[in-house]
Formats: sequence, C-alpha cells, structure tokens
Amino acid sequence: SSTSVSFADNALTSSNTIQFRVIDAAGNTGNVAEQEVTIDTSAPTAAVAVTAITNDTGNTDFITSDTTLSISGTNASLGSGESVQISYDAGSNWFAVTQDTSTTWSFDHTATTQSDGDITYQVRVVDTAGNVGNSDSQVITIDNTTPTAAVSITAITNDTGSADFITSDTTLSIS
Repeated sequence: SSTSVSFADNALTSSNTIQFRVIDAAGNTGNVAEQEVTIDTSAPTAAVAVTAITNDTGNTDFITSDTTLSISGTNASLGSGESVQISYDAGSNWFAVTQDTSTTWSFDHTATTQSDGDITYQVRVVDTAGNVGNSDSQVITIDNTTPTAAVSITAITNDTGSADFITSDTTLSIS
C-alpha cells in the first residue's frame, strides 16, 4: 500500500532542505527522505524586443505579404536559467525561441501559413522558477489583397506632337 503526504509552509524563503521521515507509534524512526528546495520570486530584469520579420516586404514596417514568417529580436544579457519565450495566440501558449547569440534570438514560424490580417507576437523573459520579467509585443500585418485602384496615364509634358505621347523632351512630367 502507498501513502502520500503533503506539506504547506508559507514561511519558506531562499534555499531550504525539506525532510520527511517515518516514525511509528513506538517512536521508531524508519526511512528518511530529504530534498533541497529553492524559493525564487525574483523576476528576470533583462530587456527583450521584437525587431524584425523575414520577409518584411514593407521595409521594416512589420507589414508584409509573406504568409510564412520568421521573427527575430534582441535581449539584454540573460541570467543563469533565464530564457526568451514567444507567443502568437495572446499568451495562451509560449514557445522557446532560438538564442542565436547571447543578445539576439529568432523564431521560425514558417511551418504555419498565416492568413491576411494582424497577428500580435509577444515575447518575454522567464526564469527556471517561472517568474516573468520584461516583455514586448509587435503587431504584424499580413496583406495579400491586390490593390483595386484604377491607374492611367493621360498626358506627358511637353508632348511635342499633338497628344500622341511622342516627344523629343527628355525631362518629362507624366500625369
């Protein structure tokens, strides 16, 4: 038969050694279990930022026609046990990024084809204990809608003919 024990102590701080032992009714001590436990409530302090997408077809404005994205960014120096995570579903799920260097990261999201619209990518720094530090977010707009505006060229200046678009002028104004 198995027996379980639970223990709650709100006074634990820092590093603690928890020990459980079995004592029978006669006071005999049996098996002893011991575990070192570290209480960490300090949030990481490293800054983190989303800085680019690949391919940003709108020149670093986070507007693109690319539906398979890679996201990248920067972070300050991370402490021991700290890492950068990313979410694209309003924080319901968090994923590890690839730490490319000690201060840059990337996330390959190319296996998921995105639809037209806005996607908010959130990044954060977390530690082994689950404490959440600094965060950043970036809205990325995917737009594959073809423009529908009509375009026409109605005149050139100076048209040396009679509105025939034939000219000897090498400095044209087009309207």
